[in-house]
Amino acid sequence: MSEADTATYKIIIIGDGSVGKTSLVMRIVDNQFSYSMPMTIGVDNYSRVLQINSTTKINLSIWDTAGQERFSVVAPSYFRGSKAAIIVYDITREESFKKAEYWAKQIIEYGATDIKVMLIGNKLDLDDRRKVLKKIAFDYARCNNMMFFETSCLNATNVETAFVSLAKELHHADEKSEYTVNCPEEMKEKGKNITLDHKTDKVVKKKKRFC
Repeated sequence: MSEADTATYKIIIIGDGSVGKTSLVMRIVDNQFSYSMPMTIGVDNYSRVLQINSTTKINLSIWDTAGQERFSVVAPSYFRGSKAAIIVYDITREESFKKAEYWAKQIIEYGATDIKVMLIGNKLDLDDRRKVLKKIAFDYARCNNMMFFETSCLNATNVETAFVSLAKELHHADEKSEYTVNCPEEMKEKGKNITLDHKTDKVVKKKKRFC
């Protein structure tokens, strides 16, 4: 991929109802916030082009999903082609954070093995009513190899930072993949000479797992 190109990555937003998923999308797409956001039925699709450095733009195709558990019935079609998933919870509702494990299992079940995952604690503007400690959420995200941010859609805190960070991570993964594909022949030949210390070592492809 040349830097002149604008790569497109599909991102799926998941989490319980009323945690602010649609507000998050509206803030990153239109830089708007409303207290009376309509409930998402099924899935809505949006897009936003982000400049991740002086020469590279990334187009994010953002799929905002309903928060009901019946989502699992149609999840396979929603996850198809997704390069990243964002799990959103409300820092003032402990139950919404506990349900992150349920949404993580949906990713394991339906997402690609190399899907990038981000955990977002939303409604940071209500910090005085916080029920989920930041350290607990951060440790959970780190344990499960997730990126982590706390955001406020009301005042836009960390919203753009979170999406730009994810876009950079996706672009970096693509660059690594492209480098491997285009690896010079002489380097491929050298790689054939690499041996392991333990002859019994095996390479096993594993499905993404969470703690």
